[in-house]
Amino acid sequence: MKQKEELTKKIEECETKLERAKKLTDGLSEESVRWAHDIKTLTHKASLVPAHSIISAGMVAYSGPFTSTFRTDME
Repeated sequence: MKQKEELTKKIEECETKLERAKKLTDGLSEESVRWAHDIKTLTHKASLVPAHSIISAGMVAYSGPFTSTFRTDME
């Protein structure tokens, strides 16, 4: 009888663990959709980094320490 009770308890523990594992895998499967979307977005943004860098460098060079009067005199 004692062995039967132990086995019954182990069965209940395994069922509880299986339920928790199912909830975890279901939650992670939903996350995979979000992660795929994030990867696509970040890949697109990464392709824009060189262009943004060039624009930023141009703005820093244009609005840097030199006034428009100084730049006109340099021409």
